[in-house]
Amino acid sequence: MKRSDDINEALAEIETALIALNPDSFADGDGRWQERKSAHTRVTILNAAVHCLAKYGYSKTSTQFVAETANVSRGAMLHHYATKSALISSVIDYIDSQRLRAIHKEVKKLTDEERIVEGKAFEITWRLMKTPEAQAHLELNMASRTDASLRKIFDKKSKRYKKITMEILPNIFPEWRDTPVADLELAHDVIQVALTGLSLHERLLDRKERRVALRKFIFDAVKTLRQRE
Repeated sequence: MKRSDDINEALAEIETALIALNPDSFADGDGRWQERKSAHTRVTILNAAVHCLAKYGYSKTSTQFVAETANVSRGAMLHHYATKSALISSVIDYIDSQRLRAIHKEVKKLTDEERIVEGKAFEITWRLMKTPEAQAHLELNMASRTDASLRKIFDKKSKRYKKITMEILPNIFPEWRDTPVADLELAHDVIQVALTGLSLHERLLDRKERRVALRKFIFDAVKTLRQRE
């Protein structure tokens, strides 16, 4: 398992397809203004792509549409992402990085009581399912079912994301450190599958108490995996 001080290093593995995600990573006055500007443009494009995927769907998210949404020139778009496949590949990297960083940032604010007993980390995970990044990822997941080229990209990156997640989770959730790896993986899969399904069906569950009861049931089921011998 990775030590907690290795979390950022592990997260960086997801970002290998991107260069300088954070525009501020380049210091002022170092003669790299153009590189800094390029990084800012990439992030602008990626955020626009996330917005387009979440709001309009995969089929409508062309490079031209993303360029218009990002308010960048066609030339700038082609310079960074010449094809839709190249753009989507980087978008998935970007989304995965944002998802892990968000859960790490939010959960570390919780006390042990809030995280382990009250299930607030689980509710954070649910809330993050509603972000544009999560909705864009869900859209790509669904579209990959019938698009072979997208499926090849999506499945490969999903396997990498799962591997890194399994290494990082025991550091974000230390109560799981002594749990067998198989049970940790099962708990992760239960949460992902259940919350994805709930996200897709939420509008059909018209009563808030039904949705809350479902989330509590899922959380209680996951707790049994951690507590069993």
